[in-house]
Order: sequence, then C-alpha cells, then structure tokens
Amino acid sequence: MVEVSSTTGESMSKCTRFLLMIGVVLTTLPSSSFARRCKGKTVYKVGQGIYDITGPAAETQMMGYALGKQQAKGIHMRLRSRAFIIESPCNRKRVVFVSVDLAQMFHSVRWGVIRKLKRKFRGLYNYNNVMISAIHTHQGIAGYSFCALFNMTGLTNGGFFKQGFNKQNYNAIVNGIYQSIVNAHYNMKPATIKMGARDLLNASMNRSKAAYNHNPWAERRRYRHDTDKRMTLVRFDAVRGNRPLGLINWFAVHATSFSSKHRHVNGDSKGLASYWFEKKFRTNYQARDTFVAAFAQANCGDVSPNLWGIPKPQTDYRNADIIAKRQYNTALQIYSRARKKLSGAVDFRHMFIDFSKIRVKPQFTGKGHQRTCVAAFGISFAAGSTEDGPSYHKIKGGKMVKEGWTMGRRRRTHSNVLFRPVTKKMIRCHAEKDIYMPIGNPGFLGNKFRMTDRVLPLQLFTIGQLAIAGVPFELTTMVGRRLRKNILSALRSKGITEVVIAGLSNAYSGYVTTRHEYAKQHYEGGSTHFGPWTGAALRQSFYTMAQAIRSNKPIRMGRLPRDLSRFQGVRTVGVVLDAVPIGKKFGQVRNQPREMYRRGQRARVVFWGAHLKNNLMTQRTYFNVERRVGRRWITVARDWDDNTWISWRRHGVAASHITIDWKIPRNAPRGVYRIRHFGYRKLLHGRLKSYSGSSYPFGVEMRVKHPKPKPSIFRKCPRGYFKDPNGRCYQCPRGYRRSIHPVTSSRACFRDGWRHAKYHYRKKVFKRCRRGTFFDMYRHGCWSCPAGHKRTVHHIKTHRACRGRSWARAKESR
Repeated sequence: MVEVSSTTGESMSKCTRFLLMIGVVLTTLPSSSFARRCKGKTVYKVGQGIYDITGPAAETQMMGYALGKQQAKGIHMRLRSRAFIIESPCNRKRVVFVSVDLAQMFHSVRWGVIRKLKRKFRGLYNYNNVMISAIHTHQGIAGYSFCALFNMTGLTNGGFFKQGFNKQNYNAIVNGIYQSIVNAHYNMKPATIKMGARDLLNASMNRSKAAYNHNPWAERRRYRHDTDKRMTLVRFDAVRGNRPLGLINWFAVHATSFSSKHRHVNGDSKGLASYWFEKKFRTNYQARDTFVAAFAQANCGDVSPNLWGIPKPQTDYRNADIIAKRQYNTALQIYSRARKKLSGAVDFRHMFIDFSKIRVKPQFTGKGHQRTCVAAFGISFAAGSTEDGPSYHKIKGGKMVKEGWTMGRRRRTHSNVLFRPVTKKMIRCHAEKDIYMPIGNPGFLGNKFRMTDRVLPLQLFTIGQLAIAGVPFELTTMVGRRLRKNILSALRSKGITEVVIAGLSNAYSGYVTTRHEYAKQHYEGGSTHFGPWTGAALRQSFYTMAQAIRSNKPIRMGRLPRDLSRFQGVRTVGVVLDAVPIGKKFGQVRNQPREMYRRGQRARVVFWGAHLKNNLMTQRTYFNVERRVGRRWITVARDWDDNTWISWRRHGVAASHITIDWKIPRNAPRGVYRIRHFGYRKLLHGRLKSYSGSSYPFGVEMRVKHPKPKPSIFRKCPRGYFKDPNGRCYQCPRGYRRSIHPVTSSRACFRDGWRHAKYHYRKKVFKRCRRGTFFDMYRHGCWSCPAGHKRTVHHIKTHRACRGRSWARAKESR
C-alpha cells in the first residue's frame, strides 16, 4: 500500500490530494494481482546520480574520533553522495537508496533533504521511500547534526569556536544529497538489475573477540568466521545499448584505516574503492548522467580494517590502499560475473519509533517481556575502540579509561545544564553498564538542547529477491546475522532470497550488541544507548515491518522527531578577512616546484592564497595539474584525485599558505607540467573576489629551466641575504660574513677568526717561554694562540687576542 507522510503543519494542494487518493485506491487491489503482474518481469526503471558534499576543509572539527585536536587542514579526496532510484515494473512504486561519504547520517540531514524533495516533486519522494546511508568515514567534517552530542565531539580538547553546529557544512551536505537524487530522477531509464555475492576474507577482523566469544557456542558454531565476510553487489545496466549505469555493494568493515592524527578530508577505504571503480568506467564528476559506484556500509559495529594494529600516521595511506584495493578487486569480480537478474515488485515500509520505551516480546528476548532504557553512555565508551585508536579520555584522578573498565555500579552523576541525575531505575535498566553520561536525560535546557534523538527511523525495502534493511545504528556481527535471519524468515514466502543491512541509515544513535556481548561492556556495549535489549527491540520492529510487506498491509508511521533547527545556537566562526604580506599578491607562488621530478616523486607548490572556507568549490576544484600538449594545457589531476593533496596553513593574522602536492604516477607521460590554483578571498566588507595563480612549468623525467627574476635595486631580499649594488641578493655560507671585496671575488665572505688566548703558566717577568708560546708584558705570563691563529695587537684577555683567516666565494640568491 502507498504510504504518505507529511510533517505537521505542511499544507498539501488539492491536486496532490487527488493523486494520492488515486494511489491509495490502486494499492488496495488484492496483493495477488500485483504479484501476478510483476512475476518474471526483470526490466525496472533505474536512475543514478552523484554530487559533491565536501564541506569547509580548514579550521573545522573532524567527525568520527571525537578528538578536538583533529582539525581539518585540507583535502585529499572530495566526499560524494551517490544516489539510485529504482521503480517497480508493475506497481509504479519507487525507492531511493543513497550512499554518502560521511561519518554518520543524522535525522537533521534527512529532514532537510526530504523537505527540498517535497517542494520539487510534490511528495513523490518522502520519508517512506528515501533511505540515506553513511559509509562511516572518520575523515569528514563535523557539525551537521541538530543534536548537541554530535556537534561537541571535542570541546574538551579543542578550541570552542571550532565546535558546534556548522551551517556551511550542513548546507553543503543537504544540497549535495538533494542534487544527487535530482540527477538520478532525470536519469531514469529502463534497466536490468543483476545480483551477485562473494566472500572477502582478508579485509576485516573482529576488534572485540572477547565480547563476540561471549555469545552462545551453539550459535557461533554455525558460522566459519567471527565477522561477516560476504560482499553483496547489485549492478545496473541500461536496456538500450547495455550501457553500465552503476553498482551498489554492501560489505561490513569500519572506515578507520586513517588515524586520528590525519587531517585531510577523504572517504577512507570505501571512498577510495568507489573512486577507483568510477575511474575505471571513466566517471565524469561534473556531468549529470555518468557511472556511479557506491561501496555502502553494512553491520560493521565490531569489524575493524586494521589488521596490522592501531593506525599510525606513517602507515595510514598504505593501510587504506590495501583495504580499498581488496574491496575493489572483490567487487570487480562480482560485477563481471553477476548473472542473477532481479525480478518482481518493489515495496517499502518505514516507521519512527521511540527506542527509549519499547516493550520487547519473549520470542525475541528468551527471558520474558523486557524494556529498553533511557539513553546513556557507559564508562567504556570514553575509552574508544582499542584496535581502531583509543580516545585517550581521562576521568577524575587522571586515570585512563579502558575497555571493559568499571567504576562501581552505584555511581551517580550530579544535575547540571546538560543532564539530570542518574536514577536507580536507570541503573537497574542498564544492567551491567556503568553509566558515564545519561544523554537521554536532558538538563534544565530541556528539549531545546537535546543531546541525542530517542525517536529513530527504521526502514525496509524489497526489490525483487533482495531486501535492504536501513538501521540507524552500528550493528555488531551477531546482531546483524540475527536481524537478517528474522527478516528472511518473514519474507521467504515473498521470494526474498538475500537480505542486506544498510548501517548508519537515516539517523544515528550509537551501537547495538547482543545481550551476551553487552554484558562484557566493551566499547560497543558501552555505546549501546538504549540498554541491553536494544538488539531484541530492533529485531522485533523489523519483523513487524517484514510481516506488513508479506501481507501487503500498511504500517503506522509514528511520530516524527521534533524539529530542532531553530535551536542551533552554538555555531562555528567564519572568515573575517583575507590578506597577504606587503609586496605579495593572491595567487602568487611562494615556493616554486623543482625543475625536474622523477615518476613516483611528489611535486609541491606553495601559493599565497585565501581561506578554504570562503568558497567550497562544490563540483569544481581548488587546483588543476596540467600537462603541455603542443600549445595547449591538458588537465591531468584535480583535488578529488587520490594522488593529490591541498593543505591550508595560517600565516600571521589573516594570510594563508596554500600547499598543493601531486604524487606523480608511475605511468605519467614524460613532459612539461604545471600546477594552477583557484580560490576566493574575502574583502573587508564581506564580498568575495576570485583569484588564481600558476606555478613555473616543471618537467617529469626531463629538466625545464625556470626563468630568473630580473635584477632590481628596489627588490627586497629574503631574510639572511644581502643586496649587492648590481641589484641581486646574495648569501654568505653559514658561519661567514660579508667582506669589503667584490661579490664576484673568492674573498667576498670571510669567517671571523677572533679567539681567546690560552694561558699556560705564570712566572717572573722576562721569564723565557717554551716553543710555541709567547710572553705577555701586561699579564706577566706565557700564552698561546689556537692552531692556525696569530697574535694581534689587542689585549690578551679580549676575544681578538688571536686571529685566523679563511676565505670563500659568495653564493648568489635567486
């Protein structure tokens, strides 16, 4: 049945109501008639779209590790939103699946996207049929949630004005996701959907084995591995010309290959694998209709990519490349061998449910009726994941928090502006959890300053034989297995053979563990917000939605979370003014590249530029790497490529250094290259003005001579140099000073040889001194000068008593 939701207070036109009434009447037809019409039909209408969602990549808090010191300083690869729309071949129902390169997906973002879609498409896309899933990269920009907890991830460690709600980042994300869906809508065309699966064994490990092994042995013995190794992939091919349109694959692994010390924005291993796949199919990121490859997230709660230990800055790129390459290769094998065509109807169910007060039935708990709890963090949450990088949080007394660590279950917190005190009821409800932060108990600021959402969305899609479960959590391996089993048992009679979990979808509220894993209180258990029975409540809710799809019955949508967009008072500070030192220009090169580089080396250029916050250059680039072909310059790399970096650094008060690095590929053609930078500077009255600059040409596997600057007596020399009357700047070698000789002479610089004389012994006046020493009349003793030095006329106690000479030719400054 068609399900339509609208936010309270939103008006609906008469035409829209009429169309919806027709849709409701049509969908009240017997389900068997739709089943007969859809059976065997393999041609769907499919649209794909991609768009840039990169936020302000300088002086902003990064999202994922909750460390204030992790402030962004540039871009390694741009973040993308990848959208797919699939329409049923018989009942006209549509579903939208979006994979975004973000740490989490929050209701605030989905609310903004749905709001824009409703205005443009008049209810065609709504909460019921739009699923937005994050890949969980820890290298994105923070500040896009309406809940305070996720906007203050590092207030204790970082600057206050770099935390809080970031409107610029929020708008970039919402607009990017919206535009990707719009692109997909206008790219709709008849297409086939093929599905395949394969195990990927060497790209993940269980980071909480002790908690996993606490599950019943009878259940664990059914599985060969302690993580989900199965990668499921669907590919889309246009019927006309059999043109490849794109793919979605789901594989469970955390996107934490880069450590918390990394400060360049990128999509981690999943974003890198998507980029490689799209590069293979020649994706044009600035075009509307192009190939799209989404490497989506699954139940990754206890799954780590760090097979070699805690990530370190020295090995970040190597580790990410290895994990990305293994996902890419497996996906390529599945893609090339996928033969099973999906056929049948498209359906969906969606519900909002208050997870703080769910009554769970005995069939899902095994221990009678149980209830979920008001949200709270356990003490082990503060420890972070040991395998993916600890958070280094300390508690009272300076002790470091560790996984599985407890402080005594009777611990109570005091009332403050953020939280009310922990009650005995909460302590009993959360069982083994030692409550650290009662995030579901708001302080006197109340709901206007909510720390986290308790009303969360659950969503279930069916596309032919495939079911997609959108969950707003990070599920551990065993929770994911149980959830898939429950959904499959309810939908097997509908022809469903494969169930995938789209983790971190539509909203975010921590982790979900099994009851046995929860008792161990590792990081995942301490981060399970709603208590020990959250997993059972989740399975119960999805089983209800699956039954509704099986029987073709509607389901109550539930109450939407409260709109908190008006209460985002803590905001990040923007740019006031951009400036450059006297005598410099925006876009002027500070450090030119070398004249020649070898393949595999890094070419580096430093520009005088402006702040990256001034213009996000959405769907554009901050720089081009260009190769000279004849009389033209051809672009070979931009700021979204995997071998480029742009870094921002403040100089003084308002000036900026823009450093651009290009790692020259092993297969780069021999020739002449240059790097061009584009940006916008902010004037005093707030207006933005564009600028650009270009480096000297440089050679790859060949030398290109740089032009020498013209001599000028008015040119200021760099620090440490001196100006000669010929108008050029020179520098003496270290330890040498300028002499009176011409700059072209071998004696242009000299080393000061003044030394103290060394006293040997004191005797009577006119006492004869031994060989190599001399008698001093004033000090009445024998003295000697250091080797290579001679006595001068100066007093014996001065530093000029002895002198030696050493000459050298001057070095010219460029």
